[in-house]
Amino acid sequence: MIIPAYNAAEYIEKAINSVLEQTYPAAEIFVIDDGSSDNTAEVVSKYPPPVYLLRQENGGPASARNHGARHATGDWLAFLDADDTWLPEKLEKQIPLTEDPQVVLVHCCSKPIDSPITFETLWQCNQIINSTVLVRRLSFENVGGFNEDRTLIGVEDYNLWLRLLSLGSFTQIPYLLINYTPSHNSLSSQTERFVKAEIRNIEIISQILPISKNQILKKHVDVLMTYGKIFVNMRDQKKARILFKSALDMQISATLIAWWLITFIPTHFLDIRRHIRTIKA
Repeated sequence: MIIPAYNAAEYIEKAINSVLEQTYPAAEIFVIDDGSSDNTAEVVSKYPPPVYLLRQENGGPASARNHGARHATGDWLAFLDADDTWLPEKLEKQIPLTEDPQVVLVHCCSKPIDSPITFETLWQCNQIINSTVLVRRLSFENVGGFNEDRTLIGVEDYNLWLRLLSLGSFTQIPYLLINYTPSHNSLSSQTERFVKAEIRNIEIISQILPISKNQILKKHVDVLMTYGKIFVNMRDQKKARILFKSALDMQISATLIAWWLITFIPTHFLDIRRHIRTIKA
């Protein structure tokens, strides 16, 4: 299993220990120090096998995961982000599902997904948390692993899932078997980076997979609208307006026009409206 780590000294022990405490033991645990400036490597190096420290210059999470995958020897690859942890029975619950030869990815989620994941449903939104997955090694290698384009940071896992789904099926455990730390994307600059990564992912996937123009258009508009709403909630009206205008340039709809008009409302009026709604609740 593979843990990319960048300046993770504060919490990497919790991640490693959660793997060591599995009821179904992991044969090897590769922690990839991705050019950290703190003492991540020192913390990891204190662990004996099956924990192994790999080091590289900073290349981003996709590069670090690929580095670990090249050293792994098992038929299945598991990934864990350094600030997440596994519940003790995570592997034990998932391993039986790997016996189906059609399955290329096993994951778990907080609520059951009513029907099997198809490209259409996955294209609508990423429903898979990276730290929950087991990926068939051969399939991972066949699609070239994670795309290391740094403009994809934040959605590099989503990019891989979309490519993997063309090789087989995904299956799930219908409850969460990890303690997950959500992305810290509350800052406007970080949210803006996620928008660019999502758009870049659309461009890349549409070049390598047979996706209709309507699917590409709808995905573009959905991404712009989703992040436009996030910027409105963050009271960054200017950036929200830019995204809604970009979406309107692609597709006219009453909903988009309404959201675009909202960005011209002074933020203190929006705050008053929110306050009134809170009082009524």
